[in-house]
Amino acid sequence: MNKFWIFSVVLVLGFASCNRSSIIGADIIPSEDNINVAYSDTISLKATTEKEGRTKVYDTNAALQPIRYMAGHVNDPVFGTYSSDVYTQFELLTTSPNFTNAVFDSIILSLAYDVDGLYGDLDQQFNLKVYEVNEFMSPGFNYYSDTTFGIASSPLADVTFIPAPNDSFYVDTATTLRPQIRIPLDNSFGQKFLTQTDSTIFSNDDFFTTNFLNGLKLEGSSSSNSSMLSFDLLDASTKVELHYTLEGEAKTFTLRVKSGSTKTMNFQHDYASSEVVDFIDDVTKGDSLAFIQSMEGLNVKVDMPYIENVKNIIVNKADLVVRVAQDADNDEYPLPKQLVLLRKTDAGDLVVIEDVIVSLSRTSTIDGIFGGTVEENSSTGTTIKEYRMNISGYLQDVVEGDFLNNSLYISTYRRADAPSRLILGGANHSQYQMKIELTYTKLD
Repeated sequence: MNKFWIFSVVLVLGFASCNRSSIIGADIIPSEDNINVAYSDTISLKATTEKEGRTKVYDTNAALQPIRYMAGHVNDPVFGTYSSDVYTQFELLTTSPNFTNAVFDSIILSLAYDVDGLYGDLDQQFNLKVYEVNEFMSPGFNYYSDTTFGIASSPLADVTFIPAPNDSFYVDTATTLRPQIRIPLDNSFGQKFLTQTDSTIFSNDDFFTTNFLNGLKLEGSSSSNSSMLSFDLLDASTKVELHYTLEGEAKTFTLRVKSGSTKTMNFQHDYASSEVVDFIDDVTKGDSLAFIQSMEGLNVKVDMPYIENVKNIIVNKADLVVRVAQDADNDEYPLPKQLVLLRKTDAGDLVVIEDVIVSLSRTSTIDGIFGGTVEENSSTGTTIKEYRMNISGYLQDVVEGDFLNNSLYISTYRRADAPSRLILGGANHSQYQMKIELTYTKLD
């Protein structure tokens, strides 16, 4: 039996009480005289909010790198404070410029907004500092969100502005560019280019990033900020432009972030004065509420206490359903677009469950077969928002004893580059209870 392609799978049954003579009771499994297909939504669950820890923010494989980079600081009434800074290399668009007798005009950093990664109160002023990085950032290493790099003592720029991520930038009446912020950098930084006498510095990217400009830090972690801005570093509008005059002619020397450029983020979380702090690692409080957060935030661990007692059933369909217990229309804290389920390997590493892999292989999307996107449910007469996730393949493996650790972990998808947080009803919430909906067949 090829488990990778199995869609009908064996699942677990657990009950709220373990005092029954059989974990599989007559109210769940029909008698031998009845048809062998049945349905259950009463499987016992335990939910615990847990800290995620560091997150990979740079992979040597460009296809596995974040698609947006976040800078900012949020003081969340429920999730505490969290912030992000960006470190990135800027590399040569052209090589071997002629700066002999050039006269400096200005040097400008442009950052293209990524509107899918905006978060928090964007109507408030935002402070962004730009520093020169003075430590080499190697493109040959994977980096995680607890990594920082040395920077110069004084910023190249310190600007405060109201974000305008939906306002296009107009070069002239005929040319419109992607929404962006343009930041003048310190003149002495620009002068440094023109006074460099070693021509090999500008001959290739390796020489340039090793010996001249290690990179730039975008620091948005000021406590005065109340939002998270996201930038598309690979967009053509993200660049450093050195403007100078040579023999009476205006010229521009451009640096760009490339797919192979080292680019990372540093995340910080502080739950000390938050509402969520008392729920972290408390399985009892997980009966009422559970909390998920991106970045280095929070996962929800889901246990099925009696799963090891289930035998001789085949699951036709099994969904883990979790329901939103927060203001789902809050513009400042939008709901995650995609949830994903993880499991721990025997070595303790978190990996996506098989059902996610099957969905990707068959439909090229996570939600195609797995689900995990928010939807509305009005079956009870009250409209609620919920996420439904297919766990059939995972549970087939669990019942067959393939995993030593049977816990599931609910997380946000693309947690490194999609700021989001989510409050869920817990394992026994009166209105928003998480549950498993199971259709199964009993084997003889």
